[in-house]
Amino acid sequence: MRRWLVGGALIRHGDGLVLVGNRRRDQSLEWTPPGGVIDHGETLLQGLEREVLEETGLPYRLVPVDIGNGGQDTPEFRGISPNGRMPAIVDAEGPGGEPIGIFESGAILQYLGDKAGAFYPPE
Repeated sequence: MRRWLVGGALIRHGDGLVLVGNRRRDQSLEWTPPGGVIDHGETLLQGLEREVLEETGLPYRLVPVDIGNGGQDTPEFRGISPNGRMPAIVDAEGPGGEPIGIFESGAILQYLGDKAGAFYPPE
């Protein structure tokens, strides 16, 4: 029997939670937290971030950072994440069309949900 590692995220947004709308076979809409299968070699948070990126439909490119050799301490990385913490993202098309660096999982997930507008149920 094959075993799967799956994860889900509850992401606060104001007084509510970020949710993903999934169409069921009967075409009704089911709202669930973002998540999915965690790929081999990913941590739970890495998998959740990838799932959220995939579910938003936003384009992305993964850039490895070699923390074993101090990659998180380079001036380039510290420009994105001042405390050297991972994960971190750069949105080249941030607010006002300007690049923005975002770090910490919760902040990244909330930002992506806000930007995509796809995770919030209609009010």
